[in-house]
Amino acid sequence: MTFRLAEWVREYRRPLTPQESNGGAYKYRKSQKIEEATGLLEFRITSRLPASVPDRWQEVDHTIEEMLPEIVGAITAPFALARQRKDERNAKRKVRLEIQGLERRQLEEGKTAAARKEVLRNQARAWREANDLRDFVDAVREDVLAGGSFLPRDQLEEWTMHALKHADELDPLGGAKIGEESQ
Repeated sequence: MTFRLAEWVREYRRPLTPQESNGGAYKYRKSQKIEEATGLLEFRITSRLPASVPDRWQEVDHTIEEMLPEIVGAITAPFALARQRKDERNAKRKVRLEIQGLERRQLEEGKTAAARKEVLRNQARAWREANDLRDFVDAVREDVLAGGSFLPRDQLEEWTMHALKHADELDPLGGAKIGEESQ
């Protein structure tokens, strides 16, 4: 931040006299700029400030020393505004990150729920398949005992043991714990 403390110089324009406008350096001008020393001080901040912050103080009703609290306030105002903007940006960023975290957790929970549903559907399919196999074993046993030709009677016991063992392996209620994948 830059500032300047100097004597306040009053500027005004005065119309040229007929002699001045007829020749010399003032030939194409209609007025002359006059600077008049006032004997008063002017404090000016030459850095860019927000529009609501004053950037010039002149000794008219009060001395520069009497206006120092106001001048210091104007010098520190941009820093306070910058801090406020930074805090607002940080608050918005925090909210945005919290929303992203919530969305991420919801997505993960959705994936977990979908995985649980898939496991449940697989267990239900395995249970139905195991029960279908047991029903099939019962039907084959009745057929062979009734004289059917599905397989020879001497192989019935070995085949039944093998088929029921396979049905037990598939059945999620027949040995496998809930949550384990059936094979």
